[in-house]
Amino acid sequence: DDDQELLSVYRSEVDQSGSLDSARDAYMGTFSSAEDWAEEYLIDSGMLSEVPENLRNYIDFEAYARDAGYGGISFVNHDGSVWVFSA
Repeated sequence: DDDQELLSVYRSEVDQSGSLDSARDAYMGTFSSAEDWAEEYLIDSGMLSEVPENLRNYIDFEAYARDAGYGGISFVNHDGSVWVFSA
């Protein structure tokens, strides 16, 4: 059932001819907002730890998410959440 929903969202918003495997490969998770994805991504990737502690509050996660969208990340609003897919 979850796979069916994943494939449906992926095909309708990202790649109309995509397969379940390509949807699974591209799926990065479901978040409450694109900004939440950006913050979690920067933490998980270790990039945020490279920023001095006293400057971390100045990071614009909304802008980072917007720019990631220009770089191939797809943010899909679905059922009150943001589903994130890589290019």
